[in-house]
Amino acid sequence: MIVSTFASRVNQSVAGDAACLLSLPDTIATEQEAITELAGRICYRSTAKMGHAPGFLRARMAEGHLDIFEHVWITAVLMDEDETANWMQEHRYVWLTRNGQWCYVSANMRVWMELAKINLLARDVLHQYLPKQIDGIHATATDVQPEQSEIINMPQAKVADGALVNLVACHRPKLPGGDDISSHQAATFLLQHVSRSLTHQLVRHRLLSFSQESQRYVSLEKGNWHPVLTPSIAENYRAVQITNQVWQAIETGYKELRALGILREDARYLLPNATSTTIMVSGSIAAWKFMLKQRCAPDAQWEIRNVALAIRDMLSELGMYHD
Repeated sequence: MIVSTFASRVNQSVAGDAACLLSLPDTIATEQEAITELAGRICYRSTAKMGHAPGFLRARMAEGHLDIFEHVWITAVLMDEDETANWMQEHRYVWLTRNGQWCYVSANMRVWMELAKINLLARDVLHQYLPKQIDGIHATATDVQPEQSEIINMPQAKVADGALVNLVACHRPKLPGGDDISSHQAATFLLQHVSRSLTHQLVRHRLLSFSQESQRYVSLEKGNWHPVLTPSIAENYRAVQITNQVWQAIETGYKELRALGILREDARYLLPNATSTTIMVSGSIAAWKFMLKQRCAPDAQWEIRNVALAIRDMLSELGMYHD
């Protein structure tokens, strides 16, 4: 039996590309649907179209582009005697804890979608947050209304050496029992103006979820990409000149390949690690702690360390991170 459900909440202090979350059209039914569509729009650099294509999420499902559903976290509170909880616990990406009569089950929305294919209770949970998106998923056995994660003042975006670090959404379910429920908390960040060198390192943290701007879909001109300069280059006039010359040559070569009819997915092979990009990253607080322990270390690479320090500060401000 479902007692209550909770899901990620949108931060009302976002900036940059995430600012579209602050004035959503009526076509978007829930905050959780908005977070999911934002992830998809980031991939295609089309945040200006948020909510203007009612079939957007369905189209992504049909393509198998399901990573965008990993940026919403959902927690269900069940009665502990429910045998479904034991079955859910077998899924490798489900967080489950027990406290007396209660059983707390947390996972990202994509995992709930997998569970919903064969479990009625999971369908009830998912129906609260994607009520019109998935065929065949309707409330069945319960009439539980979704509750909201804890309302908190979330921090504003931070700038870390040119990178814009946004806390897009936060998941802090108000669970009964009074025990430590930090393992059921999660956070979603949007990183802009970071390099592909940073994201190559970031995606190694496999317990986090990622949706990144696509160089295959987005052209160099539309992406308005630029090289991210390391401090050692930025402080050296001649080094900056060399970098600009190389970038201009790459830009010219890219455009000439496109003029020859070369596809974007092939022309992008010219683009270097320095190319700026945007990436949406989500995960449980446990996953974030593991990443931050490594990337905040003094010997971490400068760019990812500065971004990690900004993320750590924001989570610390929320009381969701402690050394």
